[in-house]
Amino acid sequence: MAAAAVRGGVDVVHVRERDLEARLRAEDQSRFARELEKHRSWPRKDTRAFREKLEKAQEVLSQKNITSWPWIETAGRMNIRSQRHDKAEKLYSDYIAAAGKAPDVPKAYVALIELYCMQRQAPQAREAFDRFLALYQNDGAALRACGSAVYPYYDRMSAKGRVVVLEIAEQALRRALDLLKEPAPRAQCMFELGVVLTCAGRAKDAVPLFEQAIAAA
Repeated sequence: MAAAAVRGGVDVVHVRERDLEARLRAEDQSRFARELEKHRSWPRKDTRAFREKLEKAQEVLSQKNITSWPWIETAGRMNIRSQRHDKAEKLYSDYIAAAGKAPDVPKAYVALIELYCMQRQAPQAREAFDRFLALYQNDGAALRACGSAVYPYYDRMSAKGRVVVLEIAEQALRRALDLLKEPAPRAQCMFELGVVLTCAGRAKDAVPLFEQAIAAA
């Protein structure tokens, strides 16, 4: 009987331990569920607040570094990746206005023109290109960079926009070809001009350019 009583007592202890373990496990699961639910919402709020603070900090730093093209270029690309095209446009325009005759200003114009093409804003691209051309009509490298950057966007445009973009690219590349002297840049420029003419439905005019580009390569 004593042995049976001991076994009975042990069984009671085991039952109580199991009950306690089950209760603690349930409490842990409930606590985890509450914590999980609480944390499901805060990352979105926290990320949004963080992004807002980051954007404000970037704007302040960009104004402090408005004459530094490497900084403006990086900030502009970050804004473009985040679909903040208006902020990128302002950065490029502010840099152009502030930098005067700095050697990187042509790059800012090209970035601005490309940004307009990216957004299918052909009239704005044309206006920016005309300003660019008036200033850098004798800069063969800058003109070639402009033509190369612009023409890949032609198929994103409306019918009228395609005409404008291809005209910009052709004008820039033809002028660059008149100025460039080194064989390799000239060959690349001829090839790209041939591509532009092909896109414009003038393959017959493009063939000699392709042939000259291959011969010069």
